[in-house]
Amino acid sequence: MKIKLHRPMALIFFVCLFFLCFFFYLFPDQFIIRFNRGPSLSYWVFRVKRLQLESVISRNDYVMFPPLELNHPLVNAMHERGFIREFDFIKQVAAIAGDIIHLQDGKILINGEEFPLIVQPYDREGNPIAAYPTPLIIYEDYFWLTSCPIRGLDSRYFGPVHRSLLSHKAFPIF
Repeated sequence: MKIKLHRPMALIFFVCLFFLCFFFYLFPDQFIIRFNRGPSLSYWVFRVKRLQLESVISRNDYVMFPPLELNHPLVNAMHERGFIREFDFIKQVAAIAGDIIHLQDGKILINGEEFPLIVQPYDREGNPIAAYPTPLIIYEDYFWLTSCPIRGLDSRYFGPVHRSLLSHKAFPIF
């Protein structure tokens, strides 16, 4: 089936597209749309904004960071196996400075309360993966990041992430 655009509609479409591209050219860090390319979160589309020094990051915020810059052995191994590609992760902040993390019997406890994720001892191919050693207290400028699915790669395995690695704050659209 072929969709036929009427000339006035096509003109309006291209004018809007031009102004949208012009806006992105003038203000590249103000309004960026990112698509979640993996199954790690229940949202698919995010509006992201570059983090500033004065930006406040709180529990339940979504943040973006390049996982390969963690230089963690598990992250590097997952990259070599093809589980991690060259794009940034979007993860949700589960714990902030002062929070106490404890992984016990495959469960995650944050400040003594059970978090709705479990720690898997194997990846999807059956290779063993070790959980990050706990208990630990989250220090200033570090964040414990999580994802939704049981098999997501997050702080359960690579530990807290320093603020300097966080590039953007993400706001779910849908």
